Amino acid sequence: MKEISGTVPSLRLDTIVGTGFGMSRSRASRYIKEGRVKLKGQVITNASRTVDIGDEITVDDAGSCHLMDVLGETKKGRIKILIQRYPGKGEGN
Repeated sequence: MKEISGTVPSLRLDTIVGTGFGMSRSRASRYIKEGRVKLKGQVITNASRTVDIGDEITVDDAGSCHLMDVLGETKKGRIKILIQRYPGKGEGN
């Protein structure tokens, strides 16, 4: 398990996937549209879907993560988040 903290412009699925799995938002959107992302066990193809605290996100062959907390806002209005990430197939800790 790895803890990841970061800032995002919103709690959209594509931004949380991008932060949690270290990929660009456009790549995360592509994965979502291809049906490779599950939110709470259901395949989601809408990149703008909102993620809530405690939600589990799974990306095919990349592992899973949970949005653990929203820690407030930065001075520029971005949202501070804390994610716990669990490795997928073939990944180390």
